[in-house]
Amino acid sequence: MSTKKEKEVLLCLNELKDHVFFQQFEPIRQNIDITTSNEIVAEQLLQYGYKHPVMHLEQREANLELFEAGYEKIVILENKILECGLVIDVCRNYSRGQIYIIRKNKRLVNPRLYQTIGAHYVVNTNNENDISFIFKTTERTNLN
Repeated sequence: MSTKKEKEVLLCLNELKDHVFFQQFEPIRQNIDITTSNEIVAEQLLQYGYKHPVMHLEQREANLELFEAGYEKIVILENKILECGLVIDVCRNYSRGQIYIIRKNKRLVNPRLYQTIGAHYVVNTNNENDISFIFKTTERTNLN
């Protein structure tokens, strides 16, 4: 039985964002889902037309539908270390996709902490409202 991939990227955020933030995803909208564990942000995501906006951090089996897409890349915008750790844990349990943490440079948490709990990459940025760079595809060459 083969699984149909509907989306390539899952973006997890827990802060309200303005419409400019969401505009950067329009060119890749058919390939991205956006989710949150925050009810207020979930309402905003529904207004922007995202179908599965809620990630359950405590009722994990409720996430099965969200992760049916088999995401290749999971991008988490970190704003609170505890929530970020819980989101990483949920994503690791339901997906084999690469996990990227986007964090503000002012954070004093060592990036290795995120990698210890399951993130593959930690990216520091001065402007987390423009993260389009993480979605650019690059050709990879197999050297073998």
